[in-house]
Amino acid sequence: MCKDVLSRPKRQAVLIVADGNYIEVFGDGVDVHVAKIPQAGTVGMEDLAEHCLLQALPLRFRSLFDRSKLRGNAYVAPLRAEVAQDALRLKRMLAAFTAVSEKSEAAA
Repeated sequence: MCKDVLSRPKRQAVLIVADGNYIEVFGDGVDVHVAKIPQAGTVGMEDLAEHCLLQALPLRFRSLFDRSKLRGNAYVAPLRAEVAQDALRLKRMLAAFTAVSEKSEAAA
């Protein structure tokens, strides 16, 4: 194994679940701070909103608010049960199609 891989600290897994306007953060051995950036009315105000957020963060979290350290993002919108149900139905249909396709390829 490469020496760099052996010397890296173990990465902690964190799960963030958004439920409407409510956010839940799951993890072991991690410190979490949830912050909300002020809404910018114009593109020019985005820098000011980020500056306000940075000043409001506890000192130990400020160095994390760096775009190069961003590890994931998502647009959070309400998920209707019907939409989730349709997605699960589609997933099952694709799995069934894949199974039939693999069987026909194996038989050929």
